[in-house]
Amino acid sequence: MGADRTRWQSEWTAKYNVYVEQLKLRAAVHQWSERATAHEVSFISKRNWTIGAGLGGLAGAILWSTLSLWLAKWLFVGAFVEGTLKAKEGFLRPTWSHELIFGAAATVLYLTLFLWTMRILVRMMMSEHHLGVDARGGRAWRILIWPFSRTRAPPLLRIERSFSQPCFDQSLTAL
Repeated sequence: MGADRTRWQSEWTAKYNVYVEQLKLRAAVHQWSERATAHEVSFISKRNWTIGAGLGGLAGAILWSTLSLWLAKWLFVGAFVEGTLKAKEGFLRPTWSHELIFGAAATVLYLTLFLWTMRILVRMMMSEHHLGVDARGGRAWRILIWPFSRTRAPPLLRIERSFSQPCFDQSLTAL
């Protein structure tokens, strides 16, 4: 009777340990699946913001350069002295080169800020994409490799404890 009870207790403990291990695996898989989904949703949102900012910024660049040329004309119209230079009919104003330099400088300033902003938006978007890929990789690790890293795997699939233990310890602290 005592031997049956001990055998039953050891079988029950082994099955319970397998059950707890399976719950840990499912919790980790669920956690990494949720992270992957959240990063994918964030990536799509940031991608849409990046596309919108890019199109809006290009439209803004056209408007900005037009307004800067108009402002340059208004600024330099008083610089033309009637007595020294005479505008010929059908030719450019004598201050056209200054107006063009002013408009180009204002446009370069706008485009520099625009490209800097786009670089930041693209970096944020790609960070979300890479975090989503990492989370999907974490999910795959939990499904495929983690159960075998506990020395239950056949010798060809067994991962050395010295290699997997730090990864395993970090994943347990994340739970």
